[in-house]
Amino acid sequence: MSSSDTYIYLWERRTLFIGVLSEPVKMCQAAATLTVSLGKPFRYRSHEDESFRPACSALTPAGSNYEVDTCGEVVASCMLDPFGEDYAMLIDQMCAAETAANGARFDSRQEAHYRAAFRDMYQQGMDYAPAYALLDQALKEGVPDDLPEHHVDPRIVAVVDELKRSVHENQSIDDLAHVANLSVSRLVQLFKQQTGIPIRRYRCWHRLFVASVLMAKTGSLTEASVMAGFNDASHFTKTFHSMVGMSPSKLLNRSGRVRLMVPTTSCEPEG
Repeated sequence: MSSSDTYIYLWERRTLFIGVLSEPVKMCQAAATLTVSLGKPFRYRSHEDESFRPACSALTPAGSNYEVDTCGEVVASCMLDPFGEDYAMLIDQMCAAETAANGARFDSRQEAHYRAAFRDMYQQGMDYAPAYALLDQALKEGVPDDLPEHHVDPRIVAVVDELKRSVHENQSIDDLAHVANLSVSRLVQLFKQQTGIPIRRYRCWHRLFVASVLMAKTGSLTEASVMAGFNDASHFTKTFHSMVGMSPSKLLNRSGRVRLMVPTTSCEPEG
């Protein structure tokens, strides 16, 4: 690998980390995640498993707790779309018979194709828009034309749109149920069915996205966290670390060589 940087791409539909994690990292992603090694296998363990298993690719369901040890290798970890469309598209491509206790699957048939695409992004330091186009193309590689259409309930789409519109507010579950014209209990049930995570977890994920983009543009962790609706910078830091695997302060550390790629700008710390 010619690059020694770490890249974090923040698109609204998907996010992507490409780099080396210096130590085993415990993750709790808000959406399904595809993890691919660009070199030798990484080590993977769900919180319910007793031991790690080696893997070159893993597809983890939304809301799962797990731990990854990159063993010094560069890995790409892509948080997929929150409505589960990507997950439904990719799950049949995972060919290992064994699954983790959290339902994670391993050994994608498209592993080599993913690896080539992620290497291009990493080695070229690819910018925001072309990287997304390459990722989208890679994820659709090998997907059968007759794959059934993934249905997303429009009432849940309306709730997600409202959460995005009101990111600074703490709308009650009753307010959101009114938006969807559903009872509170039915909304809670349907939202979890559609996204794999509770409403509160999705709200937190979207605030993380907004705060990270603001942090890249303003250079201020505290200002970004407050503007995105977090109670304080500590809450933002804890959420960021659980989903990304590192602290947001590392992105602002100019010796970190971590590059945060966001719409219309990129935060590129100098080495």
